[in-house]
Amino acid sequence: MTELRWHPAAAREAQAARRWYQTEQDAADIARRFQAMLRRAVTEISQAPERWPILVDDLRKRPLRGFPYRVVYQLHQDHVLIVAVMHERQRPNYWRERV
Repeated sequence: MTELRWHPAAAREAQAARRWYQTEQDAADIARRFQAMLRRAVTEISQAPERWPILVDDLRKRPLRGFPYRVVYQLHQDHVLIVAVMHERQRPNYWRERV
């Protein structure tokens, strides 16, 4: 299993998305499903980081099934950096300055 590190902004994005889902109808259930899918995605990334497609340059993306989010990450020799938890329809490439 590869060590994961989170860019501070990516961690804030994940928290903000979960909070947003808590404001929706059936909030607790949707927020729990989002959190579970994010946890699953991050676990799968740490187990097989080269499995997911390249987004651009050396950055890869792992979609969150059932949600309009993607985990954007970068492989390093000794770890994987989670660069963003990006919404598919908002501000494309805003996270590029993080790498």
